[in-house]
Amino acid sequence: MKKITLLICLFAMSLGNAQYTKMGITGDGVGGWPDSPGYPTTEDINQMTSTDGINWTLENLVVGNGSFKFRADYTWDHNWGSAGNPGGFSPLTGTAVSNSGTNLALPVGIYNVTFNSTTLAYSFTISNIYPTISLVGTAVSGTDVFDADFDLGTTDGIHYSANGVHLYPAAVKWRQNHTWSATTNWGPENSADLVGTAVLDAQTAVSIAVEANYNVTFNLQTLAYTFTFPTIAIVGNATTAGWPLNTPGEIDPLVLDTDDGVNYYLTSIALTAGGNAFKFRADNAWTVQWGASTTPEFPSGIGTQSGGDINPDVAGNYSLAFNRQTGVYTFALLGLEQFQQSDVKAYPNPTRNNWNVSANGQTIEKIRVTDFSGKVVMEMHPNTSEAAIDASGLSTGMYFANVSTATGSKIIKVVKQ
Repeated sequence: MKKITLLICLFAMSLGNAQYTKMGITGDGVGGWPDSPGYPTTEDINQMTSTDGINWTLENLVVGNGSFKFRADYTWDHNWGSAGNPGGFSPLTGTAVSNSGTNLALPVGIYNVTFNSTTLAYSFTISNIYPTISLVGTAVSGTDVFDADFDLGTTDGIHYSANGVHLYPAAVKWRQNHTWSATTNWGPENSADLVGTAVLDAQTAVSIAVEANYNVTFNLQTLAYTFTFPTIAIVGNATTAGWPLNTPGEIDPLVLDTDDGVNYYLTSIALTAGGNAFKFRADNAWTVQWGASTTPEFPSGIGTQSGGDINPDVAGNYSLAFNRQTGVYTFALLGLEQFQQSDVKAYPNPTRNNWNVSANGQTIEKIRVTDFSGKVVMEMHPNTSEAAIDASGLSTGMYFANVSTATGSKIIKVVKQ
């Protein structure tokens, strides 16, 4: 009996200290999920190395917007995620969780990675192969201290960015490697410009008027920059857009409006019931998302990071309000006839000059045109039943026109020849 017990213990210990032949890092934040659209392979592209099958390392891992996991031997039988992502991001050092329902997520950048497949301890260290570009100023610190830096991430040393940067109503500039010199700092041409081209050693700073979270981009070659509010979209099969396919570069079409980066809203959205569901997510990725945390979950509730699906119990057209900071959401049934998908037409399509848009006699309140990357290239408020979109100044390619009336919105694909 003692011999059998000893063998069982030894077998259990061998399982707990299993050595793996391969260890990968996989996910849409690091190149794509295996067997997903745009990544049709079972192998993990980011392979770590080890001399003992326990301690694994990988240098210069490129991390973009999205999430990822550790995975052994090309199988989901052995995978590790995060214990939690406060603020949408995982700690840079911590202990991974086996078969976790929460993926790892980090700010955009290049990292050196370590992972111990026995203790599950991991670390991500910024790889300093490119210059550091940071936001600096009282808008970063929220105090009178100007020398407060917030480092932007980069994967190529040219395009720098960060999502969800909390800025205060004050001044902000850019500088390189946390130093001041005539060749390593930039300011705007005009302090009021949240989108523009920076000027080397400018005596001006960007004036942030509204305290909020901002998505920030900066191009070290062209010096083009943007400060924009994070996008929040509603996704799921209870909407006309459906669930995201998780393809690289995918853009969520049902984007909420905002004036301050905190309070988001839609004047009308069509929802279906019958077991269909939806969630909210930020910036076209699952890194920051909100699902149900309260009962009942509809028509109002509090969304939490990685909460459950939200299930409408009555189909119809709703107005929607959502607070990004608190997660509180509220839907109000409009009681109007459903906005039919076939009501909106654009012609000629393709076109070289104008798209003529009609809404079957309904008044078109707003048309927002975005390119394939999700960038808004045009917005108009015609308040007529027909409107002409001037496409003559647009580049050749595919665009998306989000047409809104009092009873709903419809996204149609339009092509410029």
